[in-house]
Amino acid sequence: MPNLDLDRYADGHFTFFNRSLYDDFLAERSDEWGIDNVNICLYIGRRGHMFWTNRDDKGESCVVGIEGCGSGGTFGMLLNLVRGTLAVYKNNRRLGVMKDGLSGSYCWCASTAERDSITIKRGEAPRA
Repeated sequence: MPNLDLDRYADGHFTFFNRSLYDDFLAERSDEWGIDNVNICLYIGRRGHMFWTNRDDKGESCVVGIEGCGSGGTFGMLLNLVRGTLAVYKNNRRLGVMKDGLSGSYCWCASTAERDSITIKRGEAPRA
């Protein structure tokens, strides 16, 4: 969200899934968001769970079954706006599609547990 005032939410406990902030985030909506109804996708690596929300009806959905990625593993996500999919990779192996029907622009973010680390890089999808 390019126009979001980050200082307003810089309390150290920020999450895009904070329901009390949904109206603030929806107020930032622009045509760049596209026509889909998914605003956020979240993958929880250790468990292999994926959550998404559209904020309009404040509903959330959890999908279980994508393999988890523990310490020392490499986890990747590929947003393909031609196909409208967000695919998940673990150690260069495609695990599956987290969400389909996507369009518009998206912001990337990541969250870790206490002693984990993350590196975000732009790159190509792994070759099969």
